Amino acid sequence: MAIINLPVPVAVLVLMFHERLVSCSESSPPLLEKEPNISSSPARDDSQGHGGVFDCCRRNNLRGHPATFFIIHALGGAIVFITDGIIGCYAGFVYTYAVSPPLLMGHKTAGCLDSVFWASVTAGRLSFIFFSSRYTAPILLTISLAGVILVQCLLLIFYTSHVFLFIGTSVLGLSVSSVFPSILAFTEDILDYKGCATTVLVTSASTGEMALQLLVGSVINSKGSYSFLLCTTITSFIGFCLFQLLLYTHRVHRNHQTDSSEFMDMKEQQRLEAPDLQTFESHIKAKEEESSQCGSSSSS
Repeated sequence: MAIINLPVPVAVLVLMFHERLVSCSESSPPLLEKEPNISSSPARDDSQGHGGVFDCCRRNNLRGHPATFFIIHALGGAIVFITDGIIGCYAGFVYTYAVSPPLLMGHKTAGCLDSVFWASVTAGRLSFIFFSSRYTAPILLTISLAGVILVQCLLLIFYTSHVFLFIGTSVLGLSVSSVFPSILAFTEDILDYKGCATTVLVTSASTGEMALQLLVGSVINSKGSYSFLLCTTITSFIGFCLFQLLLYTHRVHRNHQTDSSEFMDMKEQQRLEAPDLQTFESHIKAKEEESSQCGSSSSS
């Protein structure tokens, strides 16, 4: 099941190869060529928006950014790698967990768990549209990630309860569903819609669904079905810690941007004040020349 997600990162790598974003693909022609310049006016260039599809990933456009710019990309990708991996793991192995000891749930009843989980994920993403207009992305992410950890800890405690497994599945789907859209909006907002945040997050999410399913599946085969919840709980704690690190990096990046903007404003103000200073100096020199001429004429 994890191999189903493999074509997504492979397709992204193929596109990047064709777009000559990989150092070994310099000789290949670009897949998406820009249209010829019809007009070279600045207004036309400004209306182009972000330009090409992969312009943000080119090395020339990545120069001059602070280290926090790249750390934010990496942390955002790591968070969705974990959370989308949890979605894939839970949807793929909750049936196996339910029909195995100690639950020994009926096959028809256990088959409903997957449907309940995906229904709660859908309902959670629909409700996210409403909550995103009232609360900020960091608040929604904190609640969602804390909810994922809490539900999985409770599932570990009440591991013999059939009823709580259904309740926990519903709440887990509601909690984890809004993480990807929230982290995407939050990361893009931090970076002022610059960089490759969308590309990195989508690729990381699909890779996480593939890799974590393979990892958890191998652990279940060797340690038993109970290790399924233990693995997802540990990864949830790691995801929450990475989110806290992302918030700290956001503050550092914002302070760096503030200092840079103040420095640029100071340079712009000095540049604007320079002509006025030159005009004042020339005016003083002209006055001095006039006074010297008047003095020479009066002495003669």
